[in-house]
Amino acid sequence: MKGDRVYSNCTRFFEPFKVLDAASELFENIFGEKGRHVRTAIGAVELPGNTLIEIDFIFAVR
Repeated sequence: MKGDRVYSNCTRFFEPFKVLDAASELFENIFGEKGRHVRTAIGAVELPGNTLIEIDFIFAVR
């Protein structure tokens, strides 16, 4: 796994990286050391389709 990007629908006082902490922990539990990755957390005023969270993943398969 190369990395992921999370967009979180939030107010300016919300810390979107906290949402990503749970996802990162899950990947590490599933994939072990290979589940460690680079990540970016971005707060947004509004997301398409009025969703709360949007996550993009980039996987490398060998």
